[in-house]
Amino acid sequence: MSDTQARLQRILAIGERLAAAIDADIKALEKGRPQEMKSIEPETQKLSLLYEKELAGFSPKEAAGMPPELRARLVASGKRLNDCLERQQRLLKRMRTISEGMVRAVAEEMQRRQIAARPYAPRPMAKPRPTAAMVYNSVV
Repeated sequence: MSDTQARLQRILAIGERLAAAIDADIKALEKGRPQEMKSIEPETQKLSLLYEKELAGFSPKEAAGMPPELRARLVASGKRLNDCLERQQRLLKRMRTISEGMVRAVAEEMQRRQIAARPYAPRPMAKPRPTAAMVYNSVV
């Protein structure tokens, strides 16, 4: 086996491990347990950096000389990885939107209760600072 083929086999193996980790992330997100995500583990992050480094070091000349079956496997592996990443990204965006909405709802409810609990005063009181800014920094 040539050096190029060995590198391709290594890239394929790393890609499969990354795809498996992202699949585990998707399952954890679907269960509502983001703390069980594998992509936040240091080993998975090292794998993704190694994958990027290996692909960046792969020259067009080497790509042109690779056997068709390895090229097909590499393309399929890359497509699977991209599909997993897109699905993970969609789920993460949904989770973020939901959690930001929950924070906003809690902040608005706190503010509503604070305003309702203010006693009547014959002269105007200083305008209280809204609690919402403390909770979500008025970004949402």
